[in-house]
Amino acid sequence: MSPTRLLNRLPTWLLTRLAVWIPFWLACCLALPAKAALVVDEMSVMVQMTKEDRIVVTERFKATVSGNRTNHGMYRTIPLKPRFEGLERQNVDFRVMGVFIDGNPYPTDDVKHIDGGVCVFLRDQSRWLAKGKHVFWLRYEISQQVAFFGDHDELTWNAVGSEWKDGVGKASCLVLAPEGASISDDRAWTGKVGSKESEVERARGKSREGLDAVLYRTKGPVRPGSDFTVAVSLPKGHIAAPVPYRPEEDLPFTLACLACALLSGLVSFLLWHFHGRDPRTGPVAPLFYPPQVPKRLEGEDRKNRFLSAGAVNYLAKGESNDLGLDSAGFAALLLQLQAKGRFAIRGNPKTGYVLYQPGGRPRDFEPLSPEEEAILERFRGTGLAFSSRDDARIVLAMEQDCAKRLDADFPHMYEPCLLEIAASLALSWWCFLLLNFWHELAAWGFAWQALTQSAAVKALMCAIVPPALAYGAALIAPVGWDDLKEKYVMAPLLGLGVLGAASMLPWSSPLQQACAFAVLAVPLLFAPFMGRPTVELAGLLRQIKGFAMYLMTAETDSLNLVNPPEEDLNLYTRYLPYAVALYCEQAWGRRFAGQLALLDDAASAEIAGAGIGELRQRLQESLVLGAEPVVRRSSGGGDSSPSSVRSTSSSGSISSFSSRGGGSGSGGGGGGGGGC
Repeated sequence: MSPTRLLNRLPTWLLTRLAVWIPFWLACCLALPAKAALVVDEMSVMVQMTKEDRIVVTERFKATVSGNRTNHGMYRTIPLKPRFEGLERQNVDFRVMGVFIDGNPYPTDDVKHIDGGVCVFLRDQSRWLAKGKHVFWLRYEISQQVAFFGDHDELTWNAVGSEWKDGVGKASCLVLAPEGASISDDRAWTGKVGSKESEVERARGKSREGLDAVLYRTKGPVRPGSDFTVAVSLPKGHIAAPVPYRPEEDLPFTLACLACALLSGLVSFLLWHFHGRDPRTGPVAPLFYPPQVPKRLEGEDRKNRFLSAGAVNYLAKGESNDLGLDSAGFAALLLQLQAKGRFAIRGNPKTGYVLYQPGGRPRDFEPLSPEEEAILERFRGTGLAFSSRDDARIVLAMEQDCAKRLDADFPHMYEPCLLEIAASLALSWWCFLLLNFWHELAAWGFAWQALTQSAAVKALMCAIVPPALAYGAALIAPVGWDDLKEKYVMAPLLGLGVLGAASMLPWSSPLQQACAFAVLAVPLLFAPFMGRPTVELAGLLRQIKGFAMYLMTAETDSLNLVNPPEEDLNLYTRYLPYAVALYCEQAWGRRFAGQLALLDDAASAEIAGAGIGELRQRLQESLVLGAEPVVRRSSGGGDSSPSSVRSTSSSGSISSFSSRGGGSGSGGGGGGGGGC
């Protein structure tokens, strides 16, 4: 009977239960912890110290393989961390000298570089180990594991590291002193990292070759997460001390610092030259009339030929990327509507100011602009008192409508070049990371296969975080020299931060630190100048500067102007709003001081409106009074080898025989291992 017909004859309830329970039991079986295929029953370590600051380590493992076709062998992770701080101790040499399984030799080049060290494989990939007992031998040579102190030299070695997944059974370690040297002191610890409890037996003696030796044996197994650490102390002079490193003599590192500084400066300059430089506007000459409306707005049924005083105020700060309407610009719009007979402003600082619509025909010497029409659309009633909260809200709504109209008329008038700033900052950060990890990279020999496993290169290869941080910095970076002067209380702080980062460049001379400072500082210096106005805004700014030049020209200098307009009180009233918008009303008023002095106070107030300074201040107070705080309420709502090896030891120069030093996991070596 075919399987299909058999399934068709089975009851539906049985098929339903099988469909539910079979995947459930399979998942439970997969979730059960698998029994270790290889367990180290005994580990014996012999450490031979030499006069050349190298040690030869021989490790013997007695292991049990619990099943057939489960293991090709075992692996052993070994940290490659120098025991002494200093550049002269960064290039740790490691060489596998022999690999044996059950007395048979195997290749010594089956080594994988991992983060923080190496993984050595003791295996035969062409066959499986048989179930039962096996003996593994590993012999290797490693440098820079001896620490040099003022009165002694010492070796602290993690014979059994804390990264053995299933721990190790019995463990012993034999340390042999160099030829002609005697061991002056010894220590041993077992347990978690930092533990100073000793469950170790020690015996001093001589080897067959007459070398001074000490043998350590644990009293029990070394459990997972625990270390078996030994330490021996030798008198000075028996091991060659490293030659002190002189950073100023490290020519490749100095050239790398200079190259990074030049690269950072060149890229920042090119980005500014091609993307951040302001467009050329040509010479600025006095302009006897307000700036004209851009041609792109003329086809939108606009009747006004010239920009309003509010638009001039809105655009005047374009060089500092601060487009916006301030209280002076809004006051200028009100004065312009008063000059056209649409509004009247009465009052004084004591009684307050009132805005109302006078009777009579308006004097529209220039058609209304959209922002002026927005003010008239908002005005309701016979008068608005600036000191009244209800009226202040209407005044605030007028100002907001004006700003919206101006934002709609002049969008994207400034190019901040944030991507260019972020690119230069990201490049400088990558260059600084390269210099910061240069010595570690040099210790790896800049070999690609080794570099891809290095923690330094993992930081260098981070392609998202530095640009993201640089882009965030570009968003908050002040753009424009005026803004730089105002906001750079943070300039000294940024300078100190960059200087501090450069001074912490490891193993560097003052020249190298200066180059690192330039790598980080040059993009920050170019950042305020990377933003630029558009070509249209640059042209409008040129007209605004020319018009401001005319408004601020003194009466004696006006005789030198070519074809100036007839200067009477009508011209004064017409251009006063622009003078207020550009903060030059005092200079404009001095030109008409003689004519204004002939008028009585009422006529002068009719022409000039209220006192300009008091009006601007009261208007600002009214805008603040009309702004109500908004309170928001929140609603409730395949390879078994490891990719890295952790070294629990300190790379510093704290002695294991001092009150501060020593303890389990405090030396070189360590790591772990397991079946593979």
